[in-house]
Amino acid sequence: MTQLASPLKTTRAAEHALSALSPFELKDYLIKLAKSNEQQSTAMMLNAGRGNPNWIATEPREAFFLLGKFALAEGRRIRDEGILAGTPDKPGIGDRFKSFLVTERDSPGAVFLGKVYEYGKHTASTQMPGSTSLPNPCSATTIRFLRGCWCTARRSSRTTW
Repeated sequence: MTQLASPLKTTRAAEHALSALSPFELKDYLIKLAKSNEQQSTAMMLNAGRGNPNWIATEPREAFFLLGKFALAEGRRIRDEGILAGTPDKPGIGDRFKSFLVTERDSPGAVFLGKVYEYGKHTASTQMPGSTSLPNPCSATTIRFLRGCWCTARRSSRTTW
């Protein structure tokens, strides 16, 4: 395993002083410490604080955009009037989603999105008392996940860039 930074050595007095800090003061202290260490090291600090991070998780983001492509295709399957689309039908959506994933298997995020779908199916089937399988290949958990992603996409579309 590669060691990115040397172990920190602190005195008891320094530990006592740190224990008196609020969580926000401690966060600021640790960021300063990481930045000073970053200047001595070739490794860049990944900042995932409350502001804008200096990195993105690409695989889930690609899966999210692919999910949006599916959502748009589903809406346009029902009604396609240029900038206006219909509301997708729930019956058979799981089969259509699986077909979509097969069609898009080489697209970035497809493998991850397929794993999310399978996880949702598995989680829902293990949480339903007395049930070993689901009648619909798209479980309630997966539908809630897809609906959540759809709502998130709608909220983020209102964001100014």
